[in-house]
Amino acid sequence: MSRRKSLRWWILICGAPTLLISFVLSVGCMCLGIGQPHKAWYRVGPMQAIGGPDEAWIFVEKTTFGVRPGWGERHALQLERHQRVYVITPTGIKRQITIPKGREINFHPNLSRIIRSRDGFWRLGGGSLCKWEEDHFELQPRESYRAFLKDHGLENSNVPEVDPALDRQSTERNGWKLLSAEADWCPEPHTFTWNGHRFEIGVERGPPLTRLRLRSLSSAPRWEAVLLEFNPTPWNISATEFEQRWTRREL
Repeated sequence: MSRRKSLRWWILICGAPTLLISFVLSVGCMCLGIGQPHKAWYRVGPMQAIGGPDEAWIFVEKTTFGVRPGWGERHALQLERHQRVYVITPTGIKRQITIPKGREINFHPNLSRIIRSRDGFWRLGGGSLCKWEEDHFELQPRESYRAFLKDHGLENSNVPEVDPALDRQSTERNGWKLLSAEADWCPEPHTFTWNGHRFEIGVERGPPLTRLRLRSLSSAPRWEAVLLEFNPTPWNISATEFEQRWTRREL
């Protein structure tokens, strides 16, 4: 065998394992997410709307989601909630309330229900009862939750927060009505009727901006308002910030 051929075989024998090891390490790093950035983005979250004789309250949320890098954990994790409440009349927005950071609570209609009682708004869900206090829902003692269920005949209900009797025996009895409860927003806007007035609420998806817009369809004069507005483009965040947000998230 010539010297040149021997050299080629030597390079092939020595180089192939090195290339294989490099390939395995590269794939492993991709799977584990080593060296890859964490991602986060905003999305329109759950919404509940309740209407009374003179005004309606709309509880909305902008949710921060994120993913850790790697192939093994690609599902999105909820990191933060940013919540607002809009008090509207047939002619426009009467008041806007921003729920303070750290006071957010789950608005998902399959897990919770906001109701109107004679003494204000309450939120029932997850085995807990919360009462609206100026700009947030305040957690009540466990015995208050049990007493509330008993007063509304729901002590034997498997999932009292989504039991139709809850709305009938509290919200509707006090002259209010559940207008809308959305968990996941479909491409098409939806409408609700309140005191003879029709409203439309829907998501206008970006880029450059995503907006949650409310429109009056039959009021005089007609009006509209943007309830939420944000850039939906994902951004990189550090692993430390990701874990901090994940650790302090409100469930």
